[in-house]
Amino acid sequence: MLIYLIVFFVSYKLLCVSQENQNVRSQKALVVMALLLPAILAGLRDYSIGTDVQVYGNSWFYYARWNKATTYFRMATSSDIGIVYAFVNYFTSLFTGSPHWFYFVLNMLTVSLIYKAAKDNADLGDVPFAMLTFYFLFYNQTLNILRQSLAIAFVACAFTYIRKQKMWPFMVYAMLAVLSHMTAVVVFAMYMIYKVVNGKFGNLAKIGILSGAAAVIVGFFPLMKILLQRGILPMRYMTYINNVSRGGGYVRLFLLCMPYLLLLLFFVKKESYKKERNVLICYLIISTLISSLAFRMIYTVRIGYYFDVCLIFIIPFIAGNFRINVKVGGRAINKALLTTLMLGYWVFVYGIRQSGQTVPYLFMR
Repeated sequence: MLIYLIVFFVSYKLLCVSQENQNVRSQKALVVMALLLPAILAGLRDYSIGTDVQVYGNSWFYYARWNKATTYFRMATSSDIGIVYAFVNYFTSLFTGSPHWFYFVLNMLTVSLIYKAAKDNADLGDVPFAMLTFYFLFYNQTLNILRQSLAIAFVACAFTYIRKQKMWPFMVYAMLAVLSHMTAVVVFAMYMIYKVVNGKFGNLAKIGILSGAAAVIVGFFPLMKILLQRGILPMRYMTYINNVSRGGGYVRLFLLCMPYLLLLLFFVKKESYKKERNVLICYLIISTLISSLAFRMIYTVRIGYYFDVCLIFIIPFIAGNFRINVKVGGRAINKALLTTLMLGYWVFVYGIRQSGQTVPYLFMR
């Protein structure tokens, strides 16, 4: 576990130093170094780290390596593997026969997109702290859910243009997300939620959105059956309703969603970024509702990941807009307290519960 923490904090510190540095070239060099560290860690890992590595990660890399482009992309399309993920796979395979390089490239792309999203929304909170939030809450997921992590990163970038209500840049990132993993289609709902919540209907709109979300959650399984029967969703998503595995609901509710939702509702200055705060509260409530599905079917929480990623904006926002500055020795420790909370989540979920089979870390053999 220690190797992860070293990478997280060294990367965070490099980003902090980059912000303080006045030389533009030095700033860029420090940022590149900071983002390389988690990508290198991803590339050097053993194939046993991350369950999806053995499920489709290695096999699709070798398909790309040993097949013609037309054959490979035809296979990827028919198997619904995600054309953007397939392209990154194929592009990397042109230069190397080792999947380790692919995992490095994929993680570098994912982490860089997250950094871009944090940087573009720097007015909401500290960028290095946003990246530390990503490391604790989501980095280990990137070693497991390969395709969806890329989609989640594109959704994080799309949030910039949801805020700005710029349709065409939003559409670019939204389509890249959907073409990485079909479940990312929920990003269009995120766009509409922002538009409606900050429209002329105000609180009535919030009630309507949350009531609608609750109705969808209740009717999730019948809705999935209809979409599958009509061919709107590929049959591989039958897993979402047939698999009886369950779990993670309590963890998501009490360690991921509820603590930050309560802080956002009651401990943040209400006049700060009112539009964004209202929307982020809605996103977090929807994620909380989605968590309830995990009590019946564990895979459904993957839909909630697209709302969860907004925590990289929410947690730094809380740290910078807390109603009371908790101080020790005259220094505010809001970030330290939130870091401790995130560290506890990371240790419990990835260390104790072994989510995604990423702990303990093993180097390539």
